Order: sequence, then C-alpha cells, then structure tokens
Amino acid sequence: MSGFYNKMVVQISYWLVSLVWFSTIIALVIIPIFSFLVVKSELSFLNPTLSFPIDTEVILFTPEQSSSFIEVSSSIASADLKYVADNYPIAFFKIITLSMIVILITLYGITLLRSILSNLRKNIIFDNSNTLAIKRIAIAIVALSPMEWIYRIILEDPFSAYLKEHQVTINIGSADFGFLTIGFLIFTLGLIFERGHQLYEEQKLTV
Repeated sequence: MSGFYNKMVVQISYWLVSLVWFSTIIALVIIPIFSFLVVKSELSFLNPTLSFPIDTEVILFTPEQSSSFIEVSSSIASADLKYVADNYPIAFFKIITLSMIVILITLYGITLLRSILSNLRKNIIFDNSNTLAIKRIAIAIVALSPMEWIYRIILEDPFSAYLKEHQVTINIGSADFGFLTIGFLIFTLGLIFERGHQLYEEQKLTV
C-alpha cells in the first residue's frame, strides 16, 4: 500500500512540475511580445509598475512625537514600466533581459527537477544522473540569489537624479541569502545522493 502511495505522490509531483515547466516556457515566449506591446500600446492594462524599496530616513510622521513609538523599517516606491521604456530605453532593455535570464534559469532548474521525477517514476533513485541534476539545481538556485539586487541597481541609474533631488535613495540591499542557503542545502543533498550512488555500486560489485 505504501509503495502504491509513493508512486502516486511521485506521479502527481511529476504532473505538477510538468505544468509549471510548460507555464515557464509560455512565459519565456510571452515576455518579448509583452515588452513590444508595452512600448507600442497605450492600453493601461499593458502598463504594469516596477516596485523597489527606498530608504526611510526622510519619511516623517505628524506630529513629530509619533516617531518615538513608530518606526518605519521599509517603504516601497513604484514606477510605470511604459514610462521607463519611453524615457530610459537602456534600463528597460536591461530589465527585460534580466527577466528573461531569471526565467531561463528557472526553466533550467525545473527541467532538471522534472528529469529527477521522471527517473523516480522508473524507480531509478541512486543514479549518477539524479546526483548531477540535484547539484545543478542547487547551482541554479544560487545563481538566482543576486537577481533582485541587480534589478535594484538597474533601476537606481535612471531615477538617481530625481531621487537625489527629493533626498531619497533606493535601498539596494544585497544578494538573497535565502536562495544561497537553500542552494547550499540542496547541493549537500546532491553530495549525499552521490555517496548513496557509490555505496549502491559497491554493493552491486560485492554481490
């Protein structure tokens, strides 16, 4: 019964990952088309906003006494994507390129996960291909960690003059340590699978 249950879980997981895989491919195709429509179209629903955090030193409460018990730790600013496309085409191109890179890395990781689940459906577990795929998924996740930081750097350049005029700066932050931690954990899992594969091969030779 437990074996049947495990097979069903793997099968459902494979279907779900495949659905995400197809959705990611669709997103990869849509982004260039969407970018073209943002530049050429005047439709409001094709004009999303770009959000980015700003430093909060200049944000004041009224009356001033409220600052003694209220502290602002973050604030979000936003800008129209079409405005960026019309006035800062280089920054717009960089943002679209960065989006494509993020989707490509995500698609790569999902493809690897799909191949692992495909092997599990065939009862192939401690296999060298699974080990290699797990390690590559970890590298892909680590590669995603600086993407938000790069995005903020891209936005800082076109808006720097306006923000300085109003004594506001974009909170650049740093790479996402959550992605780094998850990536290293998954890489460790890959090493465990690698050791499991070695023990499996040694057991076959012994038999």
